[in-house]
Amino acid sequence: MNPTLQKWGISLLLVVVSWLLFGTAQDHTRLGPPESELIWDNPAVAEGEVLPILQGRWQAGEYRPQVRPLATAFRAGEHALFGYDRGGYQQIQVLLHGVAAILVFFLLLRWLASPFLAALGGLLFVVHPAATHSVLYLGGLSEILATILFLGALLALTTYDERNRGAGLLFPLALGAMLTKETGFLLPLVALGILVADRSRPLSIARRFRPVGLALLAAILYRILVIVTTTEAYRRIPAVDPTSGEPHLSLLLEGLGGIAVQGSLVFLPLRLSHDHSWLLLLEGAERVAYVAAGVLLSAFLLFVAYRRGGERARTGLALLAILPLLAPALAPWIDGSLGSERHLYLALPGFIGLLLLLGRAIARRWPARRSMLVGIGVGIVLLFGVKSSDRVDEFASIDTLLAADRETYPENPQIHFEIGNRYMRGGDFESAVQAYRRALALHPRFALAGVNLGVAYIALEEWGLALRALDPAARLSKHVRSLRLVDARAHYH
Repeated sequence: MNPTLQKWGISLLLVVVSWLLFGTAQDHTRLGPPESELIWDNPAVAEGEVLPILQGRWQAGEYRPQVRPLATAFRAGEHALFGYDRGGYQQIQVLLHGVAAILVFFLLLRWLASPFLAALGGLLFVVHPAATHSVLYLGGLSEILATILFLGALLALTTYDERNRGAGLLFPLALGAMLTKETGFLLPLVALGILVADRSRPLSIARRFRPVGLALLAAILYRILVIVTTTEAYRRIPAVDPTSGEPHLSLLLEGLGGIAVQGSLVFLPLRLSHDHSWLLLLEGAERVAYVAAGVLLSAFLLFVAYRRGGERARTGLALLAILPLLAPALAPWIDGSLGSERHLYLALPGFIGLLLLLGRAIARRWPARRSMLVGIGVGIVLLFGVKSSDRVDEFASIDTLLAADRETYPENPQIHFEIGNRYMRGGDFESAVQAYRRALALHPRFALAGVNLGVAYIALEEWGLALRALDPAARLSKHVRSLRLVDARAHYH
């Protein structure tokens, strides 16, 4: 078959599979307030206001320095097209997921030099259950766009590296990744690791890295300008997670633990809690074990990557697998939520590529088992596809999503907190009280849950119980700068 036709045929297949798998989600109902904050109530999106777009105002009332102007502008364009029709936004994300899978295919094709392995990797990416959160949650748009630009920049880097043709694309793609989502700032580290590992370089490392370095400098200057001109944003960089109350600096350990746990889930059709940190719930020996396993796995992947010279593939894939899972821990200005599946989206190509490298090594060592390995790979694709298809139904509404989260992680206080919020908005204050009390029983220092519990008691005219809930919340949040709004709410009520 003509190689060009083969490449475009596989690319079309990846988009079609993405549509067949996730396209039915366009009929789902709104997920609730998170979508409202992202689109309907966000002036940068709903009204197309230029200054908030340039500031990257990704979420209504969002004053943390999340500078995402490209993602915000893209979403404003969607709003101009679709208005309040959720299905239109969803269709775009399904198609973009297919585009990301195409880039995974081309990157693996360049690094592994095997159309079959590259196609298998693209299919594994497009059907993987861990991608469902990014595809089906409208807030996942920034994750998908950043991944597309990130992988595009890596492709441009390899082209520039070999034929000196990708230099013109490398700078805008790298800058775009950094101004779409904070994980884009991992690109210089991945690019530098690839360039250092490549021993067959016709050009110097400095020359090939220059477009990425200039993009990094431009993105940092842009962020500084936005933060300085939005003083409230600068003042509200949180020292602790405002929901869980956990210090951000302690999340480095959770990040290492997350590599061990989440990395293993990439190869299994399991599910994480969609948007809640679950690793924070672990205590004592469990936490030590996960962190130690994460350190060992990280060290092993880096050792494998640098064991031989000239192995850009292993280096790039290993860094892609490790760094996105560490990013929330190393960048406290993001959100500190280690359990979110969206953090796996950029890491998936790395883990999938390493899995394919392992399969190729086994096939070369034992050629007689090649057919068996091919069958296993195809079987995994089918298994992942079935699991992802089942999970599409979880995103039908906020109720189905929270029910699935509660069933999987019944001991996660943040899930019970969200369930309580759902009851509050529906006027079922007694059920809200039970949910908030459950969240506080699991996490006694959950100040925001205490405030909402007090509000629910006020609605029930249980004044004494309201004071008993609000007073501890006020004490917990007092003099904690990043919880000052929680403190203000507690004192107000």
